[in-house]
Formats: sequence, structure tokens, C-alpha cells
Amino acid sequence: MMRDNARPTKTPKRKSRLRDIVHRVLQDAGRSLRPKEILRRIQAKKLFVFKKRDGSVSTDDEAMRATVSGACRHSPCIVRTAYGIYAVAKESLNGSNAQDVKAPSPLRDAIYRVLQDAGGSLRTQDIFARIKAKKLHVFRRRDGSVSTDIKKMRASVTVTCSKCPRVVRIERGLYAISKEYLNGSTADKLSEEDSNDNSNSSIES
Repeated sequence: MMRDNARPTKTPKRKSRLRDIVHRVLQDAGRSLRPKEILRRIQAKKLFVFKKRDGSVSTDDEAMRATVSGACRHSPCIVRTAYGIYAVAKESLNGSNAQDVKAPSPLRDAIYRVLQDAGGSLRTQDIFARIKAKKLHVFRRRDGSVSTDIKKMRASVTVTCSKCPRVVRIERGLYAISKEYLNGSTADKLSEEDSNDNSNSSIES
């Protein structure tokens, strides 16, 4: 049996962050996965640091896999498709089938994914451009039809960024992933790293 100290620590913020990472791994996979496969991908991409209760880094594969399984079970964005197999919930895919993980995701998830892939802060027009380029979200009007109004779609991105708990505003029109979701990295550091890239960008009106 595992000793208590070998179990990865599970604070509310860390559990929430791990659920987001598991969700992203399943999205990127484009299919359902077992917890051990999810764990391997998390470790390969260094998306999350599993820690023991004393704060030291965990190396216990069984404990880490159990933590991933728990994150899968407790995430509202993930469903179990068979015993020990998980996929993105269809509600998290704008109504598409849960197995079709490459389908457009909700706007908050799309923004979070874009910022993760960017590895730094981005202006809302850049976030919007990447969402459109990768077809991560379908913008719709109130009547359900597909929107083609660039100004309104970009405004939706801005509003969603301002209301998303996983995203923090660095300055007017500039956003990054909140430091609670970065395994110790800070949004301020991201802003400094990207200052040269963003210095010539226009400020969101």
C-alpha cells in the first residue's frame, strides 16, 4: 500500500488545474484515453508537477495515475465511455459527439488552449485570430446562426477573457493564463517575456 506521504497533494486549486490539463490532453488526443495514457502525455509535455503531501515532487506512478483518474471522474467536462476510459463530454463540444474531440470547444476552453499553446500573453485580437485559424469555436448569433461579424466576435473574446477565472488581464486588451494554473509561473513573468512581441500590437478598443 502507498504511504500517505506518497500520495500527490490535492489542494482545490491544484485539483482544478489538473482537471483543465486532463481536458486539454483529451482534446489534443482526439479520442478517448485511459488514465495511464493521459498521465504519460502530461508527463511527456511537462504540463503538471505531481507533488507529495509534504510538497516534494512525486515519483509514484500508481499515486499519480490515481490522481489523474480522480480528476477524470470529478471533471464536468469529461465522461467515462467505458471502465477506465475517458473522453471529453459532449456538452463541452458545442453539442457534438464526445468522441469527436476535434470539434469546436466552448469559448473559454478555446481561449485557455490558445494561451497555453502560445506560452505567453496575447492580445484579444491575436487570441481571436488563432481561434478562427484553428477552428476551435463557432461564434453564433442569438438566433443560433453562425456569426460573421468580426467586431462582435472579437468583443465576445474580450468579455470571455475578462470573466474567465483561468485568465488574467496583464494590461488593457492583453491577457495570459492566471498564475494559479501555471505550476509556479506568474502572469507577470509571461508579460515580461512577451513584451517585445506585443509592443507593436494595437490596444484593444
